[in-house]
Amino acid sequence: METKALLKTIADEYAPSLGELDVHVSERSFEKGSYFAKVTVREEDPFKAARDTAIDMGTVLSEDREHGIVVAMLGGGIAGKTPVIFVAVVVESEISFGAYSKEGLIKQRAAKRAVESFIALLNRDA
Repeated sequence: METKALLKTIADEYAPSLGELDVHVSERSFEKGSYFAKVTVREEDPFKAARDTAIDMGTVLSEDREHGIVVAMLGGGIAGKTPVIFVAVVVESEISFGAYSKEGLIKQRAAKRAVESFIALLNRDA
């Protein structure tokens, strides 16, 4: 499953925890509050590196080594209080990231900042 579609499915599952008023994240909100990136890592075990970084940054909600998927809830925004749902999809040495956070009137870009922080920590530990 593509990272974007996987993130949307997971965001819908955790919609109430993300501050959504409905049981699903609307397409408009999803497009406004999502951020995606991709990196190549030189780690011996990229899945373990992604999972360990997710543990360091937040709460791992699920992990599936067979499919290379790590799902976590990270803190974003001001003082890390904005919930950000995060997914990492590992395929060989490439990791695709997706994150979603509900954006309010004041754009915090919490999803973007969470992914950027994740990549910085992942690279620092490499």
